[in-house]
Amino acid sequence: MKIKSAKYAPAGQVDNYQPVIVVVPQEIDPAYAVTPLPVLNFLPAKIRRKLEADFAKRLLKVKALEHVAPFDTETDKQVDRLRRIWAKYPFRLLDSKAKYTVRYRKSEQLIRLANMNAADSLHLVHASAEDDDCTIFDAYKSAMLLCEKWMINAPYQTAVLQDENELAAECAILRMICPKWWAGKLSNLRDKCMEHLFIGAGMVGKFNPYISAESFAEWEAQQRSAQQWLEMTMIESESGMMLPLADAAASGTANPSNRFTELVVRARGLEEMAEDAEKIGLFITLTAPSKYHAVSHKWNEEAPKVAQRYLVGQWAKMRAKLNRNGVDVSGLRVVEPHKDGTPHWHLLVFVKPDEVELFKSVLKEYAFEVDGKEAGAAENRLLIEPIDAAKGSAVGYVIKYLSKNIAGEHMEGEKDLTADVDAQRGARLATAWASRHRLRQFQFFGTSSVSIWRELRRFRVCPQPQGIEAARAAADSSNWLEFEKSLSVQPLALDYEITECGNEYGEAVKRIRGLLSDGREVVTRGERWKLREMTQTEKTAFSDLKNERAKVSNFNRQVLKEERKEIPTWKQPALDVDFRSPWTCGNNYTALDSMPPKVAKGLRALGIVDNDSLDILFDGGLISCDTGGTAFTIRDGQLMEVEI
Repeated sequence: MKIKSAKYAPAGQVDNYQPVIVVVPQEIDPAYAVTPLPVLNFLPAKIRRKLEADFAKRLLKVKALEHVAPFDTETDKQVDRLRRIWAKYPFRLLDSKAKYTVRYRKSEQLIRLANMNAADSLHLVHASAEDDDCTIFDAYKSAMLLCEKWMINAPYQTAVLQDENELAAECAILRMICPKWWAGKLSNLRDKCMEHLFIGAGMVGKFNPYISAESFAEWEAQQRSAQQWLEMTMIESESGMMLPLADAAASGTANPSNRFTELVVRARGLEEMAEDAEKIGLFITLTAPSKYHAVSHKWNEEAPKVAQRYLVGQWAKMRAKLNRNGVDVSGLRVVEPHKDGTPHWHLLVFVKPDEVELFKSVLKEYAFEVDGKEAGAAENRLLIEPIDAAKGSAVGYVIKYLSKNIAGEHMEGEKDLTADVDAQRGARLATAWASRHRLRQFQFFGTSSVSIWRELRRFRVCPQPQGIEAARAAADSSNWLEFEKSLSVQPLALDYEITECGNEYGEAVKRIRGLLSDGREVVTRGERWKLREMTQTEKTAFSDLKNERAKVSNFNRQVLKEERKEIPTWKQPALDVDFRSPWTCGNNYTALDSMPPKVAKGLRALGIVDNDSLDILFDGGLISCDTGGTAFTIRDGQLMEVEI
């Protein structure tokens, strides 16, 4: 290979270009490589290398000097497209010294830009305040102008501009003068900009499905960083219960396996509700027009988020017309990417048999409303397939799409045919894609709130009061149909605890406290929890626990199901609490609520709260708190764990 320098600087655009190195294959006479290759300063190195590689490939096809010009035209097309995409973002306003602002996540330049914008917002607010006739709304509007310049929605626009809520204006201004708020907004904008450029450069598609390799690597680095933080943090309750935050997170819907299970339960509940209502199921695929697809020659050079907004808008029109015609629709929507990153939808919908034709006609009306007669629209824009019971249940139709967009759960050894990779990797790519473009992957409609379902599953004491027990029992047994039926008899609502000026922006903070049933509060979150860094002892203990879990998991993969061992769990450490001080050996306190907070904290952490157990413990006896072969006693004023 030979290396030759090339320079290209159109008139009036010198600052936007720089010299680049063009790799010239040895088979090509260097004279053919005199054609200059433009490279924009703001482009990431991988995109520049892609342009150079494409240019070199075209040189290989050159047979004569006069054939060079057409290939230059193709390079110009690529660069012009990237320039137009770049022009959609406010980073273009930065001078050449700030060209590296968007190349790296959380770069020093991006942080400086956030600080500068926060300071500018504060200056604008102060400048407005100097006017005697200025109101807080005028100050808000001044800061809002800077947000608009940076394609960022100012907070609480409706509340401030329409409702003229002064408190909302104050909280919004506190956000707009905060560097941390600006850093988050600019970071999100930077992520969108970079991925948009990668799509424009043709680096999302057949060989990098769903998301560019660089954005996927950044997402994986974020995941590793988040997991490391979880594994170095403890969550501690007011009563003294302590647990690694990683274990707490793994027990909730942040765990992909738990999330998948919950989605399947809800989908199964939808199907059972439809059977009760004598509805039939339809499986629908909805795709955006070709102008939203980066692989199309009609591409409008917009980001995937714009295609998603189009689909959301058309679906809203469909739902509105169906509602006007009295058509009751329930179901589930799954959003997943094409190879080029453009979103499309899969929907499982249930309607009554006599409403199916009307439902189909409404879908066709709006699915083909935009460019409905273009080539390929009739075959690909809208696909409606009746659920065939002979082929399986309605859940069976959608479960594949749930799994392939979460973690490839129960798809070991299978492939993601769209991306042409194994199912587990395809699921990670799809999750990273949704995260990068801020897209909601799953949404149910026509059903009750899953938040109420989750709160009901938090109860550890049962039965609950009349009016809530039926719903609690249904949620506890993962029976969504009975859960819906119980709510139709006894509606429940979330109960919130509101803390005025609860954060650094002076905003009221809402925290779920429990449920409301007939106006009566039922508390599900009585205790408060706080985060703290692990001690060195806890870090060592958790590291040992991880190694032990890995060994058990490896063992379980090699044996039959009935021979598998239980995965080890975190053990609450013995608390260094002086239970006898300041009392004498003849302890007179037996009621937990009457004990000093230090004593009560240790006992509640172990679940020792009844008077009979307290009497046994203070008399020198043993109390077993689990089935793991351990018990607790008090020796020398300390709570001790002993093996039994």
